[in-house]
Amino acid sequence: KIYDVMRDNDISYQDAIETDAGRDALLELLLHRHWIGFHAESLRIVSAEEKKISGLGSLSLYRDEIEKKVGKQAMDKLLDQFSHETESYFSELIKKM
Repeated sequence: KIYDVMRDNDISYQDAIETDAGRDALLELLLHRHWIGFHAESLRIVSAEEKKISGLGSLSLYRDEIEKKVGKQAMDKLLDQFSHETESYFSELIKKM
């Protein structure tokens, strides 16, 4: 979406994030990341309860189950989304180099 703002207004990334539409696109991305974090924490709590793990023991569960699996998958999706949305812009920029 940020690329759409850049393309539609023929402006740089820096200029795009200073527009209302650009800020909205970045906010959406940040909210998505926050949503992932919230659900990862919820998953950790539920998983710890199911496995009857409490206290600091749930931290290793967090690393093993969430950071290495669920969190990585979710962040990969965000990276794919960002890459897809900015691919044309950066391809054009690279061609000009």
